[in-house]
Amino acid sequence: MGHPKTIIVGRLNEIHDVVDKQSFDTRVWNLKVTNKHPEIAKTAINCSALIDWDFIQSQGQLLWKTPRKEPDSCNLNVTPIMVQDPTPHLDNRYDKLLGDDYTTKLKNIGTKSSTIPQGSSREIYFLLTIKDHDLAYPIMQNGSNFGSNNDRGIVIQHIYDIPLFLRFGQKYTFGIRFECTGHVEEKERRYNLNIRRYDDIEIAEI
Repeated sequence: MGHPKTIIVGRLNEIHDVVDKQSFDTRVWNLKVTNKHPEIAKTAINCSALIDWDFIQSQGQLLWKTPRKEPDSCNLNVTPIMVQDPTPHLDNRYDKLLGDDYTTKLKNIGTKSSTIPQGSSREIYFLLTIKDHDLAYPIMQNGSNFGSNNDRGIVIQHIYDIPLFLRFGQKYTFGIRFECTGHVEEKERRYNLNIRRYDDIEIAEI
């Protein structure tokens, strides 16, 4: 389910007021997980969700949504920067950082494990999409293989030098496997993902 949000972006002036504000319509997509296994335990304790994207070839950690309030702004400097190549000119690059900045904020409030009573549900963060942007940003952690690339002033998170974002109009596959105290899934569940628009995605189990 995609929860609509409006993110405010601006720059701080010399008296620390936010000016030059702009608004971006976004969707935070979460996956709903229900404990349907009474034969295992009435309560699934310390459950973690591991994700395996087809284009990364490295397992990642999904984060559970918590009651903490999600941020409604990004602290990005929207002042144009001077770019030298191919000819010197001023360029706005903050929009390239918006998805990176906001997913980082969500990762700071998400948690790696959750306890789910039998018959109850919890949500895990999955994707961020932004109106008028043609990229979706996975919300996940991946330990020491996770980094940033400052090439040409654009920050891109990557794993093993593979950019960590999904392009609209392409189909992706991923697998999810859950680990809980006293129970570990032996086999991951595989899914196809099709991102049509920022507010329209389709997930189908394989």
